[in-house]
Amino acid sequence: MKNFQNQGRNSQSPKEISQTLKTIRQMIKSDQDRQQASQVLDEIDSSTLSPKNKVQYLYINGRYHYYMYQSHEDIEALEWANDYLDDMATYAYQHKIPTELPMVYTRAYVKFQLANLVWDEDRKPWLLHKAEHITNTSLKFHPNNSSFLWLKNQLEG
Repeated sequence: MKNFQNQGRNSQSPKEISQTLKTIRQMIKSDQDRQQASQVLDEIDSSTLSPKNKVQYLYINGRYHYYMYQSHEDIEALEWANDYLDDMATYAYQHKIPTELPMVYTRAYVKFQLANLVWDEDRKPWLLHKAEHITNTSLKFHPNNSSFLWLKNQLEG
């Protein structure tokens, strides 16, 4: 694994940045590596990233905050995850960058989770509608995807 204490990440090539993002993506899954991964992520100047790497960067930030929500049950972390995942989807759409199916699922699932936790009763149906729209759209292209089928069942239940 690369030494993440090295400076100059922003002068790395897009390929090197891509590899760094992949490593961070794996590290945030581990409770013990998550904080270090977050520090490295915070050091990346997202304005210098290629569009593909920026989509990854936004997704990883969203996942990081989702993991923080899971660890600490802090709804604010889930709100941050939702914001990053929305930014990821918007940016990917604007730059015609395809998103991986797990990215799309994570976005829908976070909205579903958030809808079950928010106190704002006006916001709850909006979040559920967005989660349902993302889920139904994904199922049009991947009708047998078990994750989306499960989420559809949860949304209808």
